[in-house]
Amino acid sequence: MNSKLYDQFRANTCTGYTMLPKIALKKNGLKYIFNNIRAGRLGVVKVEDCLLKYGVGCDYMLLDCAADSVYLIEMNTSELELAILNILRCIEELKNEMKSAVSVHVRIILPAFNAPQFINTPQYYRLIRYLKKVNGTIKIEVQTLIEQN
Repeated sequence: MNSKLYDQFRANTCTGYTMLPKIALKKNGLKYIFNNIRAGRLGVVKVEDCLLKYGVGCDYMLLDCAADSVYLIEMNTSELELAILNILRCIEELKNEMKSAVSVHVRIILPAFNAPQFINTPQYYRLIRYLKKVNGTIKIEVQTLIEQN
């Protein structure tokens, strides 16, 4: 395995690695499921209150080491605006650690999606501009988000 992302995070106590066919992350009744169909090495990093000590930032970071991709995962129990602000804080705090990534993706899971007007705010556009620079995407789902590599 010759992944820069793997090298960046392998010694961190907030990170665990696996080659399991499926990873399921849960928080407050919300779920993120990643089907590892390529059976590559995945890193799961607990960001909030571990990698970032003061509860600022997204909940998890998933590292797809084979693709050198990062997935920033926010499972928010309140609203989209707070979720996007947490993701932006995470990006700001971890930009040096993520600079070797080929792509950075954002995944937000909410209990309900009742704030579509938020996509017309400066914070949302700032996030979209960043994602364009890093070949990233954003997905927002209710309750459960399932995807595969």
